[in-house]
Amino acid sequence: MATATRTQSGRRSSFHVITMTLGNLIGPVSTLLCAPILAYQLGVQGRGELAASTMPLVLLSASLTLGLPEALTYRLGRFAGESRQALKMATLALSISGAIGAVVLLLLAPWLATDSPTVIDLVQLSALAAIPTVVLWGLRGTAQGLQQWATLNMEKAVTGLVRLGGIAGLAISQSLTVHSAFLVIVGAPILGYVAYIKMLRRMPAGGPKRDGLLRKMSSFGSKVWLGSIAGILITRLDQVLILPLSSAEQLGLYAAAVNVGDIPFFLTAAFGSIILAKESSDSSNGRVEFASRVLFTVVLVVTAVVAATSHLWFGFLFGPTFAEGSNTAVVLLLAALVSAPGTIAGSTLTGRGHAHDRSVALAAGLIVNVGLLLGLVPTLGSLGAGLATLGGIVMVTSVSLVQLWMRLGINPGRMIILRRSDLRRLNAELRRRKSDAR
Repeated sequence: MATATRTQSGRRSSFHVITMTLGNLIGPVSTLLCAPILAYQLGVQGRGELAASTMPLVLLSASLTLGLPEALTYRLGRFAGESRQALKMATLALSISGAIGAVVLLLLAPWLATDSPTVIDLVQLSALAAIPTVVLWGLRGTAQGLQQWATLNMEKAVTGLVRLGGIAGLAISQSLTVHSAFLVIVGAPILGYVAYIKMLRRMPAGGPKRDGLLRKMSSFGSKVWLGSIAGILITRLDQVLILPLSSAEQLGLYAAAVNVGDIPFFLTAAFGSIILAKESSDSSNGRVEFASRVLFTVVLVVTAVVAATSHLWFGFLFGPTFAEGSNTAVVLLLAALVSAPGTIAGSTLTGRGHAHDRSVALAAGLIVNVGLLLGLVPTLGSLGAGLATLGGIVMVTSVSLVQLWMRLGINPGRMIILRRSDLRRLNAELRRRKSDAR
């Protein structure tokens, strides 16, 4: 009976990984489809100004979550009945945090824009979206804790389709400007709230009110918060600093390269989300090793194909003025490959209660990343930013794998190379899915 239960759990995990991965692809695919439209319509400088206007909100909102999304996932993976009460408390705390973020955006806009009136106005305008953007992270954490993968996929679909439809519609109507594109990109995630209506209605009412629930979540959240901030800074701080350190043109090149380099990162995020939820409720070293090997192999194939051909289509896709950004895209693809086992290791550590270790790894990576940004961007521009991201992620993955080995006894060598047994397992899963479909 126990073996059958583990087998069923493994099958559900595999199915969730597949569906979550497909859902996570909606975002990068819509972004990739929007990218050439924005590049051709706005040009290198306009594309750089758009990135400089939208990224502070993305960076700040993710940094102000207080670790509560991860705490919700961890807590609800064990006590789903507390979901309604936990979400209410987290929403209040996140709303206050978002209000602080709005004030910060208003104050920092002149420095972030480096005397660009367009960027100053739009960064300040983004303050209006700070609270709903931060609170949205709490809904995502709740959905992950309850393993509501369809809900998460629906949010990604709504956001992606609204973004793509808005940008394409503005282009067709000859109304696409930095300002109008900004409104679509900032507003699309907020419309994703509709995906959570069904989840909120069906959320378990729970038992008697638990005293100290917010304190318990905050205690766990504080352990992962540093890591959460460091993680988002490693992948997004560059888009905030390139303008002050270099130019809008270099930021425009980097923004185009990120559209390509981010594709594998969405794959790793899908696997990481599933592992975090699963390890929070039921630990399995074998599942962790298998997921990491499959993820690394998939990302290796994707990055190899894209990197090997990028010089052929990058300039055509984004326009001739963006062609030199292909080298940066290749560097970011390599960073995504390196991050694959590190993401699984970090999610596993967090899911098993070692969130502090993950934060240490991410903090170490951030130190390397910032040092390289300050040293390389003024001279190498977008390529320097890509190398800084790669350096930071190499550090994060290295430290995470060592911690996973020391804490849980999972050998890093078992996290990378795909085995014949893995192929048989994947083949059996696909056959079973086809049989169920019939």
